[in-house]
Amino acid sequence: MSDHMADWFLSKVWAGPSLPSPPQGPVQYVLRPRLSRLVVPRLFLSVILGLFLLGGVWLNLALLDISITFSVLAAVIVGIILLMLLDLFLFVRRDGSVRYEFYLDRLDIVGKNRQEVPFGSVDGVSFRKGFLDRMFRTITIVVEPDTHIVAVADSNQVFVYIQQLIGYYQSNLMRG
Repeated sequence: MSDHMADWFLSKVWAGPSLPSPPQGPVQYVLRPRLSRLVVPRLFLSVILGLFLLGGVWLNLALLDISITFSVLAAVIVGIILLMLLDLFLFVRRDGSVRYEFYLDRLDIVGKNRQEVPFGSVDGVSFRKGFLDRMFRTITIVVEPDTHIVAVADSNQVFVYIQQLIGYYQSNLMRG
């Protein structure tokens, strides 16, 4: 077998699917979401769902004429609290570890999976402040067409910097 064929075999067949290439160029800015803005609404939702679950368990036990002792009620409440804590832990592990890396030519969203948004495909940048954003003093930066950077600390400087970074890339693209 020739060296050329061996190289081809190793690169295409033996190596399997190629891994994503590491980011090239220096990171210009790294942005992380404010964890409290993500956790508090999730905790509130978990408490409401936990109360519905407790009500459902109580209703089922009452309809089945099973006496509800304090120990049974305590066990059900502890079980629901453990489920809520597990849900919160998994949520923070998944969504709390997300970071947004800005390069000169793209935005990388690094979490469980890496998503790349090239600045050449960006139509515009805007921000929103919903009820929760106003409550936690955060903003949601919308990178058009469909990327949302949620729970960013409310800083006009961050939004302006991101706008300038994308504008700089697009103006250089037009010139070059």
